[in-house]
Amino acid sequence: MSSLLELPITFTDQLLKKLDLESLFVLRKVCNELRNYIQQFQPDYNINTIQIVVHLRKVQVWYNGDIDNSIFYEQGCLVRKGNKGTLLENEDFIKICVDDMRVILSQRTHVLRFFSLYLKFDCPEITGYSEQLQEGLHQVLKSRKTPIKVRNVELSALGQEEMLLFLPFFELSGISLYSSIGRTGDELLDLSKIEKLDQWKLARRVHISNVNSVSIPSFSHFQKVSVRFPSVSFNDLAVLEEMFIHNPILQEFKFYYQEFDKNQLLEHLGEPQRGRPYHHLFGHWNIRIPGSQQVIHILSSFCHRRLTFSRKNLSEVPIGFDVLN
Repeated sequence: MSSLLELPITFTDQLLKKLDLESLFVLRKVCNELRNYIQQFQPDYNINTIQIVVHLRKVQVWYNGDIDNSIFYEQGCLVRKGNKGTLLENEDFIKICVDDMRVILSQRTHVLRFFSLYLKFDCPEITGYSEQLQEGLHQVLKSRKTPIKVRNVELSALGQEEMLLFLPFFELSGISLYSSIGRTGDELLDLSKIEKLDQWKLARRVHISNVNSVSIPSFSHFQKVSVRFPSVSFNDLAVLEEMFIHNPILQEFKFYYQEFDKNQLLEHLGEPQRGRPYHHLFGHWNIRIPGSQQVIHILSSFCHRRLTFSRKNLSEVPIGFDVLN
């Protein structure tokens, strides 16, 4: 009986093209010869999103946003998709996961729409193999000759040093960077090294969960910003106002806060104006940008602990709303 590798090359290649991603992963694990052949063949996996989530004793990976068909790598080492599972004896489930990711990422040339890495640190047991997964993925990305092109990157539950393992190996296509800290509720993300990266300087949208408000000037080159601060001062708002005046690129800066003395804002700008009756929770101020036909629109939602600064044309200010100078 002939083996698969003894078939004509054109037939084998056509067969590989018809296999789905999971089948190719399984086929790679049959023997070294098949693994090497698939590696050389470099099939088009038609993947535009990759999401990796670390759980307790397992890693979940899904492609193209298809959660129902996600692949689980479980301690044991069980590789499972849906109700189907493959037990790989004497194997490390993190190593198998990293090897599969190497197949996808090592030769990737097309632009990814979204790459997400979510490391959960709910207990010490997770921390060990999360770190193993981080290092494995870092080596995969580092081995590439060029950065992976991606429009949106989400790195969750990572501090600055851990983010630096990944960000330098992505080309962000000038779109978005998402980051959040998940290990402790009060841990702040240090931007001192991250903001020096080209990936930071070239990105145009950013969402970060927990940074100190003194870092507000670090966001001046972005078009849209969403950020969470532990506390905000009135001086921070003055810095933000100056950024809107002097940087026409900045379109929106939304921030959430835990602590803020709103009385200083009310003393400086007066009571906010209200919109339609069912928008009574939201207050509006419009501040004229000197020498232009634009305003800084400030939308307050004190009950949600949120303020949004945005750039608008003077003509967009509703009739009856004041414009402050």
